[in-house]
Amino acid sequence: MSSWRLGLALLFGLLSSATSPAFAHTPDTSYAIAKISEQELRIELRYDLESLSRIQALDSNRDGYIERNELRDAESDLRKFLRSHVALEVNEHAIDLGEFEPARWPEAETRVAQSDWNQTLVAFPFIRKTREIPESISLRFEFFGTLGDRHKVLGVFEQPDKPAYEVLYDSFEPDFLYFTEYAPSWSSQLGTFVVLGVEHILIGYDHMLFLLALLITSKFWQLVKIVSSFTIAHTLTLVLAATGVVTLPDRFVEVCIAATIVLVASENLLRKATGERWVLTFVFGLIHGFGFANVLRDLELPREGLTRCLLAFNVGVELGQLALVTAIWPLWMLVQRSKLADTISRLLSLAILCLGASWFFERLMGVEFMPF
Repeated sequence: MSSWRLGLALLFGLLSSATSPAFAHTPDTSYAIAKISEQELRIELRYDLESLSRIQALDSNRDGYIERNELRDAESDLRKFLRSHVALEVNEHAIDLGEFEPARWPEAETRVAQSDWNQTLVAFPFIRKTREIPESISLRFEFFGTLGDRHKVLGVFEQPDKPAYEVLYDSFEPDFLYFTEYAPSWSSQLGTFVVLGVEHILIGYDHMLFLLALLITSKFWQLVKIVSSFTIAHTLTLVLAATGVVTLPDRFVEVCIAATIVLVASENLLRKATGERWVLTFVFGLIHGFGFANVLRDLELPREGLTRCLLAFNVGVELGQLALVTAIWPLWMLVQRSKLADTISRLLSLAILCLGASWFFERLMGVEFMPF
């Protein structure tokens, strides 16, 4: 059996038990959905439990789990925090967020382990009654001092008979003014999600290590084939995930991503020839594509908006990959001229193998011991 077929067999054998949803491949991100109609303005704010724990201690008994009743106990304080740190303006007049509905805990969860806090979203709905569609709506987020400068808010404004408008908030651009009569072109929003895609590669240590493992033993034209097959594969699954044709459990995807790192690093150590690697990379690229798609999935954009945003995000991913390869490849060529090239290659592959294996068992077993 060839190595890539053996790799596939090992991969799916190892993952047969990893099917419960737990991990989503998301950065430090929250979500804000503003639904505008003649009768009401509904603003739903969604945060993972890790972010909420920075605002208010939720694990009151310190057992490493957050339960529904612990969230209910902290709900009043969380609501006060959101009211004081999320500013709303309608027609350029400051108003409060409106009536608060009970927070929505994920239906499938009763208690959440600490390793899954940053993957479990809780929704906080606010509603204001209106008599007509307002001319403008502004949201400003003033909590980056608490949640951190790396935190981002993915926002979307929706109103009847108009395409959804997506926007990205961060500590540098914490507010946005949306005009309901203005129909922005979809191209005006692409830059936001291109930047998010670039950032996801640069802070996605598992994706970076996967690419590094591919670089170590590849010749230039082999690398071109490998990167091209990876790009085609994850673009395909981005589209499939965006249109709802194929979905996979989050834990399965995250464990698979860690397993791809282990298998590629193992191949670096066990064999020299990498001529077939583009085939293996294509299959692994399909898996990584689901991980990329999950970054924006929790925003619950309309299908049209989600597809557009994912494709723009994918452009950013490709630019991030290109920047990574461009930075590393010349340095690796210098290493290849050294007498220690083989030793350095093996040591790097071994280090990547250890990190990938650690992520694999961490994600498979639902524990948390890695610092990143």
